Amino acid sequence: MSKQAVDGLSCQLERKSSFNYPAGSNSNSVNTKAYTIPWRRSRLAARILIQASKRALSPRRQVLALALSKDPGVTNRLVKQALLSLYAKQPHLVCLD
Repeated sequence: MSKQAVDGLSCQLERKSSFNYPAGSNSNSVNTKAYTIPWRRSRLAARILIQASKRALSPRRQVLALALSKDPGVTNRLVKQALLSLYAKQPHLVCLD
């Protein structure tokens, strides 16, 4: 995992995260909840943690995990909440303490 790969991934994350779901939208869209960028990234980090507990991570996932760990918005509290949220929706997953 080179520094260039991590920087490139961070740029990709920034570009892809420019879309925000409408908060309080009255439209009949499928997803009207307001998910913040740190929350979405924390859910991604939680899924990577669950995957890492089951098997070895691919190099691409390792780079993504490193980039998410350096993101100041992805806090331990949000990752823990995301883990508990994923575990509540899918009880067959391993709950990490």
